[in-house]
Amino acid sequence: FLVVALIYVGAGFLPGRTFAPVDLLTDFDAWKDDPAQRVRVSNSALSDVVVQFIAWDRETTRLVREGDFPWTNRFAGEGAALFANPQTAFFSPFTWPRFLLGLDGWAIAALLKLLAAALCGYWLAREMDVPARQAVVSAVVFMTSGFLVVWLLYPPANVFVFLPGLGAAALRLMKAPGRRNALRLVLLAALCTAGGHPEALF
Repeated sequence: FLVVALIYVGAGFLPGRTFAPVDLLTDFDAWKDDPAQRVRVSNSALSDVVVQFIAWDRETTRLVREGDFPWTNRFAGEGAALFANPQTAFFSPFTWPRFLLGLDGWAIAALLKLLAAALCGYWLAREMDVPARQAVVSAVVFMTSGFLVVWLLYPPANVFVFLPGLGAAALRLMKAPGRRNALRLVLLAALCTAGGHPEALF
């Protein structure tokens, strides 16, 4: 699973590289002399990463380091909600590498998402009594699915990667009711909810 994940995100770990499309700024009017000039960028469809997520991460990190809770963003809409905006995904385990490591955290977060997808996909297949080898194939297909790859840098992926795990936990609880299995289900539901995209969870 790690080898497959590194095929997708390994370049983001190379020196001087980042997995976030920060080159998009070079085509913004504020960063060029001639507004009519077009600058070729990696993928302009990923602009939310630069104009929203990185900005929210920076402000959240600044507030937390100053000892404040990130309730609002003073730089957006005269104090727009920051924590209450689900897309900031404050409690998602995939957001914290970005908080702690800045731009270097994007590759780590993407790698963790792919690995979580593979492990949850494998777990669901095994809970459905799929033999181990076929379960590995199922996990690789899930972790390299078009939806996950396209949304890898976005909150829908935070939720999507845990959905097979949520299903596996539900199956385990149905097969063997008990406190430990109920806690697994609650934990997976919490991870899905913390992902920051209620529509994907729904």
